[in-house]
Amino acid sequence: MARNFSSRAIVLEVLRKDNYANWSVCVKNYLLSQDLWDIVEETTEPPKEKDDKDGFKRWRKSNATALHAIQISCGPEILSQVRKFDTAKSAWNALAMMYGEKLRVNLVTEQGMADSRLQYMHLHKYVESGDWYEAKKIIYKNPEAVCLTSSSGRTALHIAVIARHEAIVEELVRLMPKQALEVRDVGGYTALALAANLTGITKMARCMVRLNDTLVSIKAMDGSIPIVLASGNGYKEMTRYLYTVTPSPILYQDNSRNGALLLSQCISNEIFDVALDLLQDCKDLQITLDFDGLRPLCALAQTPSAFQSGSWLAFWQQWIYSCLHIRAAHASTCVNYEKLPGIKKIYGQKQTHAQALEILLCFCRKISGFDESQLQKASAYEAMLEAAKHGIVEFIIEMTRVCPDLLWVVDEDLRGIFSHAILCRREKIFNYIFQLKGSRQLVTSHIDAFDNNMLHLAGMLAPSSELDRRPGAALQMQRELQWFKAVESIVPRKCKEALNIDGKKPRELFSQNHEDLRKEGEKWAKETASSFTIVGTLIITIMFSAAFTVPGGSDQNTGTPFYLNHMIFTVFIISDAMSLCASSTSVLMFLGILTSRYAEEDFLNVLPTKLLIGLSTLFFSVVTMMISFCAALSIVVQGELHIVTVAIVFSSIPVIIFVPLHLPLFAEIFNSTFRPEILNRKMN
Repeated sequence: MARNFSSRAIVLEVLRKDNYANWSVCVKNYLLSQDLWDIVEETTEPPKEKDDKDGFKRWRKSNATALHAIQISCGPEILSQVRKFDTAKSAWNALAMMYGEKLRVNLVTEQGMADSRLQYMHLHKYVESGDWYEAKKIIYKNPEAVCLTSSSGRTALHIAVIARHEAIVEELVRLMPKQALEVRDVGGYTALALAANLTGITKMARCMVRLNDTLVSIKAMDGSIPIVLASGNGYKEMTRYLYTVTPSPILYQDNSRNGALLLSQCISNEIFDVALDLLQDCKDLQITLDFDGLRPLCALAQTPSAFQSGSWLAFWQQWIYSCLHIRAAHASTCVNYEKLPGIKKIYGQKQTHAQALEILLCFCRKISGFDESQLQKASAYEAMLEAAKHGIVEFIIEMTRVCPDLLWVVDEDLRGIFSHAILCRREKIFNYIFQLKGSRQLVTSHIDAFDNNMLHLAGMLAPSSELDRRPGAALQMQRELQWFKAVESIVPRKCKEALNIDGKKPRELFSQNHEDLRKEGEKWAKETASSFTIVGTLIITIMFSAAFTVPGGSDQNTGTPFYLNHMIFTVFIISDAMSLCASSTSVLMFLGILTSRYAEEDFLNVLPTKLLIGLSTLFFSVVTMMISFCAALSIVVQGELHIVTVAIVFSSIPVIIFVPLHLPLFAEIFNSTFRPEILNRKMN
């Protein structure tokens, strides 16, 4: 069936000299929907009638349909310029060269276009494969080949950038005229824009900008300039370089949208040195305002790793962190620190925290004195809630220091900073309650739009990201109970029996929301206890048998061990007895876990304590078992020191394996049981 369509079915407006970008997108999408785009984009010659008659007929029909769609989408004046072309591809390429935002080239004859098409096809193929030798031969024969574009509007330089061939990019830039670097593909991307958006290779950008520095200001179809593209993809070095060569006035264009977008993306991707320079140098840039959803202040509030409160460090790392000194928040890493393994990363982390804090202080200085409408426009209220959700206590403290009213912000559900701190389990924000003094009662008795008080919120299940920080469902359940108990200790007594909109009391809500977690905790505890029980039972069997197997032999008449009065025999018998007793205790503890009732309250202290005792005694039994083995071996091979030494080395392997495998679990249980630190009244 023949296809009947009008220009209105393809484009909203026929092609004019000033609307090619929108027109080309509409026509391309139409051709794609009709399975005709391959005719326009094909890289091989169409079938010849004498070789493939049926194939040629199919191609001719598809070509005619696509060409007709392109022709009726053009205005009368433009149609007169392309009606002589008999292929859809040649007509499309001619329109792209004439009206696309790229180099204007003179139309050549149909035969000339065919020759040029073959040249760029071969050139692009060699460039993409990295064969510079063959590509260079084509360019030397026809120097204009470097400026020829494919159906997607890309030159050989575009192809080299996408293929990440740095050396070929440098060679092509050297051979291309300055204006050729400004050629843009159908998406509006120059080669520099593609390098900034896809590769992040600074070396490519340097050679292009060195030849044509206007490239940094050329926008893509979506209005983005190269530095914005680089920062959006988190290419730190590329962003830093482009920031040094991009004129500041460009960031003021479009009502400062570029500056706000650059700042937001630099903050989100932790390119804080550029963000800080932008804040300090661009005094007239109103970057705290909300430009079409671009909220730099919210971006900072959603980056917890940029602050000390959102970063986790081991004990030794915390000690090094406290000893390091940052001379300036925007200074580069000190060379001395770079040479020290293990310290460079910590120094860089502290430097990042210093830069983020300085950015926060810049924001605080800007919003100081803002009225409510200005704070709303700057997204300050939303940023406070985001900071509470992410646990950035520095953000809360500094913002409320310049604007105390921000502390009482609530969302559409009437949930404020401390409500979100409880929902997201952010203990540092929660502990800030103790700094409120006279206002604490007002905070702790607050209810949301669903009549939930703070204890109801504590009864809701924590986010999965927070639960996953605990190894095992039993410890996750313990943490949830600790939160509920902590909130219960500060809310007024009436809150404990209050009903929410569903008629639920806080404790009922907790049990309902945590039933699945309780079952998972029971399963995890039983499986863990069963595994360790097998190990403990095996050690009991071994050590019980070893006690009646006297190393070195004994007197046949009296049965007295020959080495009874030797120190090494005393070590053997004592370590054997200690291992037997410790493993027996361990098995009893794990059996107690298996037979526990698994009520909610048991997860708070009873089960973790049993697991802690079982793990510690099991570890002690393994160590003493190895000592007993080495002592017995020393008696048997007395005088053979090298054998004893080798035995001691190999017998230490089980201990070395056991410690790193189970010490983290032991430490986690100990800290969560005896040092929960949810309530910390001495907050710095």
